[in-house]
Amino acid sequence: RIKALLKRVQLSVEKPEDKILIIGNTIFDTENLTLIFNNQKQSLTKKEAQILKLMFKLKNQVIPREVILNGVWGQDDYFVGRSLDVFITKLRKYLKYDELIQISNLHGIGFKFSVTE
Repeated sequence: RIKALLKRVQLSVEKPEDKILIIGNTIFDTENLTLIFNNQKQSLTKKEAQILKLMFKLKNQVIPREVILNGVWGQDDYFVGRSLDVFITKLRKYLKYDELIQISNLHGIGFKFSVTE
């Protein structure tokens, strides 16, 4: 009944985010900010986790730099862009052992987070 009422007033009920995401052969625990691959656990910083979560939502698509910068930092300037590059490098290092995951640079555009199913 409540959902029907909410539809009438054009409000939407968002489904809760998944706490555990399976990315290739890697498990991403979004609540505890950890990656698990072959029983190896890697802790992430809050920013690394936010970037990975956003990239996972837009997997196998081209993601403009501005989308990540505005989505994670709320701004899009040169210095934040340099920080993004450092975080992407760290994420690549953490995910390099999972051959099903790849983060590609698209020069002048952004990134592509590819996950082979």
